[in-house]
Amino acid sequence: MKKQLTIALLSVTVATAQDLGDIASPTPEPTIIKASNASDLTNFIFQALPLSPIKEILLPKDCQIGFTNESSETTMEDIIVSYIDKASREVLFCTTAITSPKIAAALVAAKARGATVSGIMTESPNGIRNYNAPSYFMINNVPIFFDPTKEENQNNYLVLDREGVLVTASDWSVSALSGSNSYFAIKDPGIAIAYYNGWVNQLSTTIVPALTNSVLRTIMKNKVNKP
Repeated sequence: MKKQLTIALLSVTVATAQDLGDIASPTPEPTIIKASNASDLTNFIFQALPLSPIKEILLPKDCQIGFTNESSETTMEDIIVSYIDKASREVLFCTTAITSPKIAAALVAAKARGATVSGIMTESPNGIRNYNAPSYFMINNVPIFFDPTKEENQNNYLVLDREGVLVTASDWSVSALSGSNSYFAIKDPGIAIAYYNGWVNQLSTTIVPALTNSVLRTIMKNKVNKP
């Protein structure tokens, strides 16, 4: 059986190499790979190797894993907003960039209903012009801190009430959220505290914008003046 499978795989390899033009003769067709050929090859691989979908088993309690794409009924943007809306006391977020108006508005709304909201972001993300999310947050009394590393901040997660975490595969820009994406969410104090501590440790290395300093002073002043 192994010998037959090896011969079959070699046959597929040669056929693919010819389609890709790796062999000088015969001259390849103008189309590199036809969709039907690619589909046949994929089906063969799934049959020959243990890559078929496995029957799902129960996830840990209060854990969700999901995948979205352009045809999904629920978008990644809506999923992130739904988790922000569930938080009642604290929302700490860390991401490369936010250009989604829905997510930005949800974070400000969380602040308005009394939750502590703060974020770590990249100051000037590559490829995004007229980036004004940090200013939007700061003028709405949401303190923002800039990750100082040469490369962009690649963390993309929420810590919710120090009880749960939402981790996404991409940042929260409109272009990134509209493509294929995935997320992991769990309500677990141990995991939440691990991400909370990671956020706090990263915070100690961040750059504090001048406007954030002003916001923090206002917040502290209001706390002192409260009866």
